[in-house]
Amino acid sequence: MEHGVNMRSWKMSCDGREPKAIFAFYCRPPIRGGDYMNRKSYYSVLLQGIGDERGRFIDIFAGPPGRVHDARMLRLSNFYATWQEKMGEYSLLGDSAYIGQDFLFVITPKRDNGDLTEVDQLQNTDISRGRVIVEQAFGRMKCKWRRLQDLQNNRIDTVVMIIMAACFLHNMCIGAGELCQEHPHGCPREGDDE
Repeated sequence: MEHGVNMRSWKMSCDGREPKAIFAFYCRPPIRGGDYMNRKSYYSVLLQGIGDERGRFIDIFAGPPGRVHDARMLRLSNFYATWQEKMGEYSLLGDSAYIGQDFLFVITPKRDNGDLTEVDQLQNTDISRGRVIVEQAFGRMKCKWRRLQDLQNNRIDTVVMIIMAACFLHNMCIGAGELCQEHPHGCPREGDDE
């Protein structure tokens, strides 16, 4: 699972995120299967999630093939077409994939070539802190529903419905204050020994 769009309010403090997640599935889809092969050489579907300060998903978009670039995925989403009415005076937090005229509503860290001001460095730190919240939300969701990491299905519509259901269940668990019973101090990251 990888990450894609962040939303945070940026009126001198951050409040949204924008990572994307990659969900692997077992076998090649029958239609345009090669498109779903990602850079790590397995079949996958992407999930773009925009989250709030509690790690709840407030906008999701699932289904693009695993090889689609983050910026293209955002452009394909329904959110992109209506961002002005949804965002108002707020901005998304993103990374360097979202630099350019198409993404005026995405705040990205400034590249550190050794000449950043203290204000720029603090802003980069705030952006990073904001993005971590959604990355952790994806991690908690992957931990709680581990089956998402290896879906045994090649029907894209079914895979997308499973991913969206997991997002809704994730939000319900946060609303109920439920913690991961197996990992009360935080779910392990990919590559951590359990």
